[in-house]
Amino acid sequence: RDRLSDTLQINANAFIGHYLYDGIYVYSGTPPVLNNDESHGDWWGGELRFLNTALARHKLVFGAEYRNNTHQDQSNYDASPDYFSYLDDKRNGSMSGIYAQDEYALSDQWTINAGARYDHIVQGTHDNVINPRLAVIYKPQAATSYKLLYGTAFRTPNVLERYYGTVAGGYKQNPDLAPEKIKTVEAVLERYVSNDVRVTGSVFWYQTKDLINLTQDPVDGLLLYRNIDQADARGVELEAERRWASGQRLRVSYTWQLVENTA
Repeated sequence: RDRLSDTLQINANAFIGHYLYDGIYVYSGTPPVLNNDESHGDWWGGELRFLNTALARHKLVFGAEYRNNTHQDQSNYDASPDYFSYLDDKRNGSMSGIYAQDEYALSDQWTINAGARYDHIVQGTHDNVINPRLAVIYKPQAATSYKLLYGTAFRTPNVLERYYGTVAGGYKQNPDLAPEKIKTVEAVLERYVSNDVRVTGSVFWYQTKDLINLTQDPVDGLLLYRNIDQADARGVELEAERRWASGQRLRVSYTWQLVENTA
């Protein structure tokens, strides 16, 4: 993190990751069959973010993020008594995104926070997703604030859901699988009853679409992942938090939620 000027700040970070799964299964037979199910993933990337406060009453955040999945490999094979390969799928992919957000203070009591993010995901297919966010905040006094929040988000299918296919094991690929999507609306009341005690109450509504589930194809009987479900959720959340000068924190919360499958 570095401050380029009195009104411009830059934050940069980089990351690298590795994932390895090796499942060994023994199936009955004469002799028994030893089956290996493996996944291997490697990725690297980074993010560059800017904070600009040059405009009066505006706090502008914008940036870009990139992730390169250098390995997204899956395999399934019998190791003994005889070697036989059912799946040897090797892939790579990438994700790039840009975003911008403006926090605009209309007055000492009213603030609007609006932003959007665009993501481009390459994973055999190409997914292009835009997600907006909006918050209206009213703060009649220093200890109390009211917030009305709206936003959308997504989850892109992973390689297992799209490309895991072993006909002998009863699975087949579905490269046309679409991202899961969620839309949220939330109203929040937050109040500091003292300098170290905060209470929060909220009501919320979520709608999720294109949920991914494992299903059976009625034509050939094979299992595959599909976008088939939609669910609506509504509920209430209450929370109280106490902080001490020593840095210790105690938080208690209660949530009631009702979820209905509306597909």
